[in-house]
Amino acid sequence: MSDVLMLAASEAMVGVIFDVVRAVWPYLIIALGFSVVIFVHELGHFAVAKWAGVRVDKFAIGFGRELFGFTRGETRYSFNLLPLGGYVKMLGQEDFDDKTNEWKVKDDPRAYINKSVEARMAIVSAGVIMNVIFAAVAFMLVMMLGMSVEVPVIGQVAVNSPAALAGLEVGDRVIEVDGQEINEFRDVNMAVMLSPPHEPVDFVVRRGDQTKRFSVTPRNDPNTGDRLVGISGALTREVVAVLPEWGRTAADGGLQPGDLIVAINDRPVSEADGNRLYELLQAATPGSVRVTVERRSSGGRPADARTPPSDAAGVDADTRRVTVTLKPQLRIDPPDPAVRDQIHLLGLVPLSEISNVEPQSRAYYAGLKPGDVILKWGDVRYPTEKDILDIVRNSLERDVPVEVERTVDGQTDRRKLFVRPKKKFKLYGKPEVPRIGIVYGAAATHTTQIASVAATLDGEPTAAAKAGLQAGDRIVGVGGQPVSDWSDLVETFRASAGSPVPIAYRTAQGEERTTHMEIPHCVHTLLGLPVGGRVIAVDGQDSHAIEFEGRSQRATMANTFVLREFLKTRIGKTVPVTYVARYGEAPQTAEVPITAGMVDPWLGRLVYDFPIVPGIERTTLRISNPITALWVGSKKAYYFVMQVYTVIHRMIFARSVGVEKISGPVGIFRMGGEVARRGLVDMLFFLGIISANLAVLNFLPLPIVDGGLMVFLIIEKIKRSPVSLKVQIATQVIGLVLILMAVVLVTIQDITR
Repeated sequence: MSDVLMLAASEAMVGVIFDVVRAVWPYLIIALGFSVVIFVHELGHFAVAKWAGVRVDKFAIGFGRELFGFTRGETRYSFNLLPLGGYVKMLGQEDFDDKTNEWKVKDDPRAYINKSVEARMAIVSAGVIMNVIFAAVAFMLVMMLGMSVEVPVIGQVAVNSPAALAGLEVGDRVIEVDGQEINEFRDVNMAVMLSPPHEPVDFVVRRGDQTKRFSVTPRNDPNTGDRLVGISGALTREVVAVLPEWGRTAADGGLQPGDLIVAINDRPVSEADGNRLYELLQAATPGSVRVTVERRSSGGRPADARTPPSDAAGVDADTRRVTVTLKPQLRIDPPDPAVRDQIHLLGLVPLSEISNVEPQSRAYYAGLKPGDVILKWGDVRYPTEKDILDIVRNSLERDVPVEVERTVDGQTDRRKLFVRPKKKFKLYGKPEVPRIGIVYGAAATHTTQIASVAATLDGEPTAAAKAGLQAGDRIVGVGGQPVSDWSDLVETFRASAGSPVPIAYRTAQGEERTTHMEIPHCVHTLLGLPVGGRVIAVDGQDSHAIEFEGRSQRATMANTFVLREFLKTRIGKTVPVTYVARYGEAPQTAEVPITAGMVDPWLGRLVYDFPIVPGIERTTLRISNPITALWVGSKKAYYFVMQVYTVIHRMIFARSVGVEKISGPVGIFRMGGEVARRGLVDMLFFLGIISANLAVLNFLPLPIVDGGLMVFLIIEKIKRSPVSLKVQIATQVIGLVLILMAVVLVTIQDITR
C-alpha cells in the first residue's frame, strides 16, 4: 500500500514539475532573447572601442552580482544576475581621481576621455547602430523563414463608422495608408493610430480590378482614446467562437468552435466566400437559416480547412457533416451616427440586453448573464446604454439594484440583482469609465416589449408617437397576426408600408389595448428590398457631402443617414435609384418618386446578425532570396524605428496617444512569454521590434543613455572643450533618478493591467 502511495506521490510531483516547467520556459527563452539584444548593443560599443584603441576593462551582460565570467587579455567578460541590461566599462569613462576638490581624469592615452571627439562619437553611437542592424537581420530571417500574418483585406465595416461613411467596403484590399505600404492588417491599425490627430487618413485600396482612394477621418474611442476607423480583417468560413446570447450551443444541435461552414441553405460555401460569410447568411433571411458544417468527431477544426464542400474525398475520415439551424437576431442601427445610443424603428425603442459578461468581473459575481434583458438599472426603468453608463460612472463602490428578465429553457422570469461598479486604477491621464465587466447596448429584439418611444425624427412626430404607444408596452399583434419578436414586426411593417395597420398591445399594467400605426414608405419598401438590401446610388450620385463631428466630408449612399440627407434635396422629384437586393446579385436601377414622408430609409437600418465569430484570414509572408529579404528587413527596421519616434511625438506633443500604451519590464516580459509560445519566427520578429525600440530609446537626448552622451560630445565639439565633469555627473544622477521613476510607474501600470 505504501508503494502505491509513493508511486502516486511521485507521479503527482512529476506532474507539478512538468506544469512549472511548461509555465516558466517561455519566459526563460525570452530572457535569453533579451540578453542577445543587449549583447549585440554592448558588442557595438566594445568593438568600436577596441578599434579606437580604448582599453576595455569589463564587458558585462546584465547588472548586479556576477553569476559567472572569465578574463581574456585585459578584459573581464561577465554574466550578471539581472539580464535586463548590460554595460562596457572603458578606462577613463568612469575612472576619476578627486585629490583637489576637482574631478580629473587619469592621464592615460588609452583612456576613453583622451580620444578624439569623433572617436568617442563612434563608440557611443555603435551600440545603437548594432541594434538597428540586429533588427534588420532579425526581420530578414523572419522573411526567409516565413511569417503568418493577417491579410490586409477588410472583412467587416462597422455601421456608421468613419470607414463606412467614407465608402470603404468589405473585400477591399488595403495597399497604402497615408503613403505607407501595407503588407499585413496590423500595419493598417498602427498607421491609423499614429496618424496626425484631427486629420483625415488617406486609404488606397484594390477593389476588383480597380484602385480607389478614400479619405477617412478617424474617430477617437471614448474609453481608450485610440483613433479608429471601424474596420476589421478578412474572414474565413471556420467558426472560432459561438456567441452565448443566442442560447444555442453544440449540445443542443448548434454550432461549435472548429466547425467549417460548407453550405448555407444548401448553397455551397467555398473558401473564397469566407470574407462574405455574414452577407451570405443575411441573404438567406428572413426566418431560420440552415447551415451545413464539417465537424471533426474528436473536436477541433477539420484536417483541411480549405477543402471545397463539393470535394468530399479530401475530407478527413474523422470529419462528418452536420446541419444546424440558426435563428438570426435583428440589429437596428441609429438614424444618426452622431447619436449612437438613440436606436429606434419608426419611434419604437427596443429594450437593451447584455451581450457578454467577463469572467470574474463584478457583473459575473452579481449573477448577471448574457441574454439578460435589462428592465431597470438603479432608479431608471427601461434604460438606454447612455443611462447605464451614467449610473455606473456615478455609483463607484456602491450597490446598484438591477432588474432583468431572463429566459431559461423557454421559461421567462424576472430577477433583482445588485452590482457594485469598480473604478479602474490609473496612475495618470484622463480617468477611465468605471467597469463592471459587461457588454451592453444590444437591442433585445427577441421580445416585443418597448423601452420607450422616440418622439420625433427630423422635427416630425414618429409613427409610434402618433399611435400613442408608451414605455413598457408589449406589442402582441400587428394587422390581426400575432407577433413574438422584432423580426415579425419588421416583416409585417415592410408588407404594410404606405398604410395604417392595427396594433394590439399590452400595457406595463397588463391592460389589453389596440391602436393604429401609420407605416410610411421608404426607398427600400418602394423597391421591394428585403432586410439587408442596399441603395448604392440616387440620381446618379453614389456619395453626398454631410456635416459630421464638426467637419464636412463626403460619404456614400450606402449609409442610411447620408441617404436620408440626400433625399431631402430631391423631394418632389422622380429619380433613378441603383440598388442591390441581395449579396451576389447584380445592381439594378428603378425610378422612384421622392416625397417628404418617405425620405427616412427606416428599413435600410435593419440588419440580421448571427451568433458566430469566424476566423481571421491569414497568409504567410516568405522571401527566399536573402538579398531581397535583407532589403525588406532593413525597410522593416527603418519603419519600426520611425514608429517609435512617431509614438513619442504623438504622446508628448500631439497628445493623441496615451502614456498607458507603453509597457515596462513586466509588460514586455508578459508579451514576450506569449510570443515565445508561438514559435521561433514570432519570437525573432518580437526581438527585432525590441531591438529597434532600444535603438531609439538609447539615442534620446537624455542623461545617462547614449543620446545624452552624444549631446555632451556635440557641445564639446562646438565649444572646443568638454562639459564640466561635475555637470556631466550631476545630469547623469538626475537622469538616472528620472529613468528609475519612469520604470517604477510603468511597472505599476503593467501590474494593474
